[in-house]
Amino acid sequence: FSSVRCRSEDLFEAVQNHVAERYTQFSPDSLSNVLQAFALVGHRGSQVILEATAEYILANLKAYSPKALSKIIFTISQTRGYVNLALQNALAEAFVSSMDGMTASLLTATLMAFSKVKLDDATFFRRAAEKVAPVLADFDSSGFVRLTKVFAQ
Repeated sequence: FSSVRCRSEDLFEAVQNHVAERYTQFSPDSLSNVLQAFALVGHRGSQVILEATAEYILANLKAYSPKALSKIIFTISQTRGYVNLALQNALAEAFVSSMDGMTASLLTATLMAFSKVKLDDATFFRRAAEKVAPVLADFDSSGFVRLTKVFAQ
């Protein structure tokens, strides 16, 4: 529903409330997709859902695929309010641990999202760079530009 042509605040709020109340019934992929959809349309529902689900996601982090983790950190990067720092830091650690199997486009998108959040781990980008360096041949020119932006900050 992220490309809705007639934005219905009532619909967004109903979906937001449904997810916030029943998030344990959603698969990791479904929950991350809903979060990303709200973030893409710029609706505050992503903030409400993140607040409701942060501890649950943190407790079940191993069930989330690298792509689902990427969607969650993207959502956090688009959020303007409260963010669970423990979740953010755990996502960073999970990302570094799972980078080896990721595609160049997923690596780039996730690193771009991480570049927009505050992390407690000052070594995160150094550790990420060490994992990206051996696979630079997998990146296209736009990927190189985006990586340069990430690592130049």
